[in-house]
Amino acid sequence: MSRLLYLALAAVLLGGILHIGTILLLPALASRNIVPSFSAIGEAGGFHLVPTGVTARKGLPLPDPQMALAACAFSLADKAAHVKATLPRGFWSVSVYGPDGRNRFSLNDRSAGRGDLDLVLASSEQIAKLRVNPPATLEQAIVTELPEVTGVVVLRALVGDESRRPEVEAALAGAVCAAPV
Repeated sequence: MSRLLYLALAAVLLGGILHIGTILLLPALASRNIVPSFSAIGEAGGFHLVPTGVTARKGLPLPDPQMALAACAFSLADKAAHVKATLPRGFWSVSVYGPDGRNRFSLNDRSAGRGDLDLVLASSEQIAKLRVNPPATLEQAIVTELPEVTGVVVLRALVGDESRRPEVEAALAGAVCAAPV
């Protein structure tokens, strides 16, 4: 009887160790690069509307029916990225994600204190170059240093009433995600 009890206890203990080990290893084994998921929506270097109802694609945020989303995959390999948008009145937010899907920077209409978005994403070397010879177009920009070379910028804007959706989506689609001039 005691031998059967020891075997049962050993099986439960081994099962627990395997379960915990699997849970701890799962993040390391999972694919982490979200840039290809967003790049599938459109070319890198420009904003593209994330279609409503797209939920199955890996790495994409679950869409809220009251929000319109646009995404831009970027690379800082050659130049900094300049994100500019004139967004409609109401709530909007911008989030910058690294390739691992972690949020590196976020801002919304209240914290920006203005209706337009003017954001520069750059590496530490690019920021040093911009400080030496700053372009006049970046005078009012928020400059953010990123540790990675690639990432994704996601713009969200509240639609509210469906009659506003075309206006909100046009503003998001008109956003710029390019190298600073």
